[in-house]
Amino acid sequence: MVAGSPPVFDSVEDVYLSDGAVHRERYANLRNKYQERFGSEPFFFSRAPGRVNVIGEHVDYSGYSVLPMAIEGDAVIAVGQANQSKQPGAPAVVLCNVDPSFPERECTMYISHITTDTSVFQHHHWTNYFLAASQGLIRYSKDESIHEDIQSLLQQLVERFGTIQMMIHGTVPVGSGLSSSSSMVCSYTLTLAHLLSYQKLIPDSLATKNQLASICAKSERFIGIESGGMDQAISFLAEKEFAMRIDFYPSLKATKVQLPKCASFVLCNSMVEHKLQTAASGIGYNVRVVECRLAAAVLSYHLQLPNKSAIKTLGEFEQQAAGVDAFYNATDRLDYCLKVVDECLHKEPYNVKELKAILGEEEFPERYLGSVHSEEILNSLKLYQRAKHVFSEAKRVLMFQEYCEYSNIESEADLKKLGDLMNLSHTSCRVDYDCSCKELDDVVEHCIQAGAVSARLTGAGWGGWCIAMVHGDQLESFLAKLRPLYSAQSYFVTKPAVGACAVKNQT
Repeated sequence: MVAGSPPVFDSVEDVYLSDGAVHRERYANLRNKYQERFGSEPFFFSRAPGRVNVIGEHVDYSGYSVLPMAIEGDAVIAVGQANQSKQPGAPAVVLCNVDPSFPERECTMYISHITTDTSVFQHHHWTNYFLAASQGLIRYSKDESIHEDIQSLLQQLVERFGTIQMMIHGTVPVGSGLSSSSSMVCSYTLTLAHLLSYQKLIPDSLATKNQLASICAKSERFIGIESGGMDQAISFLAEKEFAMRIDFYPSLKATKVQLPKCASFVLCNSMVEHKLQTAASGIGYNVRVVECRLAAAVLSYHLQLPNKSAIKTLGEFEQQAAGVDAFYNATDRLDYCLKVVDECLHKEPYNVKELKAILGEEEFPERYLGSVHSEEILNSLKLYQRAKHVFSEAKRVLMFQEYCEYSNIESEADLKKLGDLMNLSHTSCRVDYDCSCKELDDVVEHCIQAGAVSARLTGAGWGGWCIAMVHGDQLESFLAKLRPLYSAQSYFVTKPAVGACAVKNQT
């Protein structure tokens, strides 16, 4: 096995923290459904978890560190093949979804679909996550110094061993902000990578966890999300019992962070489904990516930085403007950047005419705007507020980690410093980043009133879930106060879970 590649566990009990019997039953049910549909045993299972971000919202695509943890909710795939050479006219892949909420729960695909045909992404469909995984693996593997010809290998996989058969079951709530989409893309990608090794088409594991995470972050662009990489990184790099600080600069790196043992984390549903695929081109995620890109460009031009036209993120701006050696530590550099934001950006929205005057008209749409084309949106870009959030949130991540590592946190009063950072994060998301909503703010307030030390939105926002931090001694009291307000399915206690892995089929 390649060092650093996703692990292969012998049993389901090795994977999960909670009741093993529940998970054994789930895998047994998935195996049975696979057998009923395909008449054979799956070769193995692959799974990738969702995540909750403890702190560090909307900063990954600006190049800054985040502090998420994996949750036990995941996408599990039972996979096998027809075990015969491909017959004329037979599909390359049969995908089955056991979730009854999807009206069409089985789909067949041919080799062009899974390798080269990008027209399949024109309409949103649950199978797009698999197609993003397969085409992303082909397109982006070379970016990660993987020298195998993935397209040729996938074609050989189907031609020599027959139709790939997959049965998927996901437990990350869809539209929750807990990364259900990334868990699917990561699980599908791992499935294909491990299947190549299982069938001995490659001598060893295809890729490391870091390489697969980077590939998956790019793969989600096929389905319209300009992902910053946090969701995919934690899905592959997570470790049991630890949150992880994920760094993106100068390269992808994960550092274990021990959360206070006295702290319990509860996830609460706002009951508003966020849909990045639809919000991305409107008022949502992709607009924030563009605003941050433009803020970095305008700040670079104001300071007349060398190579200013090449700076694409606020993190790159910081490295150029503040310099790694110019300040004592990273928080000082971020304080400097916040000062520059106050001095160089105005609080009123920017419009395209003003931005072209600052940055120049040449290649302006192609260089900065990506998939955002709405004239109304492009004439109301809040660069000051977005940059202020990113720099202040990046600083909060560093302070949160430092306090976890160097403080003996035992009492509720001790937790308050961490809680204050999380509360400030929510305020910044709500006020400066405009990514909350009334229902989400209400859930946050209910959690605080019920006794949480802190509560904040988690994930992209515009609905989804919040994360509340509660002292362990107050957990039962806190949950008792939530029960009259929310259904049992609307909140749960979570602990840091393990990252993506394969699980042997123990029949």
